[in-house]
Amino acid sequence: MGEAAKKILVVDDEPDVNTLLVLILKTQGYAVISAADGQEALEKARAEDPDLILLDIKMPVMTGIEVLEKLNRAPVRPEVIMLSGHGETKNIVESIHLGAAEFINKPFDVKEVEIHLNAVIEKGKLRQELKSLKSELRSRNQYEQFIGDSPKMLQVRGIIEQVAPSELTVLIRGESGTGKEIVARMLHTL
Repeated sequence: MGEAAKKILVVDDEPDVNTLLVLILKTQGYAVISAADGQEALEKARAEDPDLILLDIKMPVMTGIEVLEKLNRAPVRPEVIMLSGHGETKNIVESIHLGAAEFINKPFDVKEVEIHLNAVIEKGKLRQELKSLKSELRSRNQYEQFIGDSPKMLQVRGIIEQVAPSELTVLIRGESGTGKEIVARMLHTL
């Protein structure tokens, strides 16, 4: 089953395919929007900010490959699954090279679409989780050289965290061997 929070943009110039995909995805609980050509797809992608795009390769006006190239220029690009009735190796390779997560040949089986969709959504979740874990690890590692949990050391940590995001100039004073360089590194890291 899909997640209600996931928004999917279906892009296909064949009305029957477009309608079928929209119905399949809505019954799985996704929020679905559709477009009939590449230009409309780009406009809806900007306006709607979908989590995932099902994108046909062969379309009039602008091909799916051209749409994918333009999507790659955006600061944040949703995951893309390419659709094609012409499973040419050249198209598959070019799509993957441009960052498409999956490639589905037409005619497709409903179960096949569901499998590819779930795989891409799961990869996205894992990517997001990895990003979060890396961030958490970085924040933990910034204190690895900072030893001690005494009230004074916690006070120094608190001051560092408070001052770090500001644009203030900080003077670190202390006797030789008290950890001024460690404090300076922590300030710089934060």
